[in-house]
Amino acid sequence: MVSRKKTKPIQQLLDELDTPLYERRWEDVKQYVRKASKKVAIPEGFQSFLEALEVTDGYFAGGKGKDGLNEARGKLDQAIGLCQPGDPGDAFLHQLATILRGQLLWVEEDYKGALYAVQQGLRCSGDTTQLHTCKVLLEGTLCTALCTEVLCGAHQLNIEDLTNSLDAYEECLRISVDVLQRGQAQSLSHHPTIAKVMKVCLERGPLVAMRVGDASRAVRFCRKVLQAKMESVLKDMRHLCTVSLASILLFHVSNRSYSPAEVSSQVSGTRHVPSCLPEESLLVCTLAKAFVDTWAVSVNPSLSPTVIFDLLTLSLVDLKLHSTLVECLEDSMRFTMANPHLWTQFALALISNGQVKQALAVFHECVSQFPDDPLTLLTAANFAVGKAESPDLCVEWSNKVVERFKGHFLEARAQFLLGRGYWVLSEQETVSHKRQELHRKGLKHLEAAVEIDSKDVSYLFHLAVCLAESRQLHNAKKEVQRSLTINQGHTGCLHLLALILTAEKAYAEAAKICDHALQKQPDNFGLLDCKIRLDMAVDNTSGALASCKAALALWRSLYSEEGSRLIDQVIQDEHSMSEFDTKLQDYANLEMVDPDLASDTGSSQFTMSGPRAS
Repeated sequence: MVSRKKTKPIQQLLDELDTPLYERRWEDVKQYVRKASKKVAIPEGFQSFLEALEVTDGYFAGGKGKDGLNEARGKLDQAIGLCQPGDPGDAFLHQLATILRGQLLWVEEDYKGALYAVQQGLRCSGDTTQLHTCKVLLEGTLCTALCTEVLCGAHQLNIEDLTNSLDAYEECLRISVDVLQRGQAQSLSHHPTIAKVMKVCLERGPLVAMRVGDASRAVRFCRKVLQAKMESVLKDMRHLCTVSLASILLFHVSNRSYSPAEVSSQVSGTRHVPSCLPEESLLVCTLAKAFVDTWAVSVNPSLSPTVIFDLLTLSLVDLKLHSTLVECLEDSMRFTMANPHLWTQFALALISNGQVKQALAVFHECVSQFPDDPLTLLTAANFAVGKAESPDLCVEWSNKVVERFKGHFLEARAQFLLGRGYWVLSEQETVSHKRQELHRKGLKHLEAAVEIDSKDVSYLFHLAVCLAESRQLHNAKKEVQRSLTINQGHTGCLHLLALILTAEKAYAEAAKICDHALQKQPDNFGLLDCKIRLDMAVDNTSGALASCKAALALWRSLYSEEGSRLIDQVIQDEHSMSEFDTKLQDYANLEMVDPDLASDTGSSQFTMSGPRAS
């Protein structure tokens, strides 16, 4: 009699071939099978499964085309057909082959078929202690998440199905981190499949969490990886987590919905756990910056230095750490020398930190490096005419935009800044005819800005101010009324209208406007001063006295510790219209006022110093 070889259990074969299968060393796998077959019988279904794995791997590696896909599908179908129902080893082999079959259907864009096949394979619990088995189960779980997400996107949004996709992403991430923390390899670089799975989970999972309206689950995705052992995870993976977590915390989490991270008692004493949203936001932004400082810049756009320093800027601005922001943005110049956006951010940070001269130097560099960027030129021009008090630079830079960018959407802004620059220059000019010429140029460009964009209240307001200073009261009043039809609560326009009415001796109506404006902005010293003068003009002594008391009370509440300052330094702030300072900026939108307040009451000669007759 011929003795029959004993059949080796499939589970034992998979255990012994675990490492070469995981590392795709197919020659080693074939050599092992040849040696083992001399002593024991190798199940035919297992041999077909090994052949299917090799062909499938070759297809995914890009070495074979559609023929490779058909061959891989055929080998898997053969392996599945040879599995005997009821045999534990065959059942496990059937599970793995079915999952792989589902992955091939995913490649063919048969998402429903792929989802059904993979879910069939994942019904049985798999052993994740072996690397190759863990790889197949991970890829199957990821395929489930991707198929579900794609099917939800192709049809009407289904929150329940999206939640199932989110559950699958979380399960993938959990298995991946558990494998790493078990120390089965020195680092993630020894697990290329796990690295790819984690990357997809970290990119897609938080997005799905945001779609279902659960920002806390998106936060947990990233925290899970950041809390893993440092040596287990590659820097680029941790880098991706810090950037993603910072974005979620800054844009999608509020102080009310924020929950601190939970850390196990074994490590809580050795790790810093942020206790509030601003602290964690700053921490993860700083970690992201540290990766940029110590590691080559990634080709992934989401990990670019510009993105990271933008997030860090938002975090530091929220905490009002302007000096720290200046240091960080100065450091960013090493990575983003050709990026006008961060150069501008650097200049603005210097302004916030009170370093006006340094900011002007940075704007000079911005204009020098990016002479064809209209936004950079206009940002520099606005700073020059405002904080830097250099109207000549404002004229130079905004004029470049006017000359080079005809029809650009920023043309109105350029005309406006050019008009402001000329107007401020005219106020500094001592020669009469030169001052008048600068006046005309300023008005000309302000009118051009209004003609291009007649809905911008700031353009109309500044034009009205300049017309009023030029004693063209009728035209000034007309522009103010146009402004109030767009924004009937604009404080500057209301103040200007009150002063124009004052020049017309319409004191009662002017006082009414001042009262309404002060209800919206009670801390405006310029309005209070105007109200006091108007009350005196209409013999409303009690009203004038009440306004004086209100002004004094406000003064004490704001400047009690700085009482040595001269009061005129406070009255002449950017809210005051008493001197028609052209540094006036846009005022906050307020509630609607009675249209009667903007009624046409005629015009007369205009007096700048108060409500006296012309």
